[in-house]
Amino acid sequence: MEVIVDSMGESSGVGGGVANFLSGYVIFRGEKFPFRGNRVWQDRRAECQPDPHRRINERLQDLNIDVENFTSQLQRKLVEGEINIVIPEGTPHPGMES
Repeated sequence: MEVIVDSMGESSGVGGGVANFLSGYVIFRGEKFPFRGNRVWQDRRAECQPDPHRRINERLQDLNIDVENFTSQLQRKLVEGEINIVIPEGTPHPGMES
């Protein structure tokens, strides 16, 4: 499982900690599975789910992949920083928008 983050929103004080709102995709078994959610730094946790608008859960089930386990692995990788950040060139750093 390779996790690619291609969008990170501004940090906020969600839940008394600092959170990044993010989206991206997972490359797993040669397929691309979009996700979105947030990562809370103080609590060292992530709340991400495969993007429901793209029927990801159905596709994972078609491939006989346990959705709960897939989501847990995604969240663990986000918390532990096992991600590749690919922000499009020219995108301003969060908080640096003019």
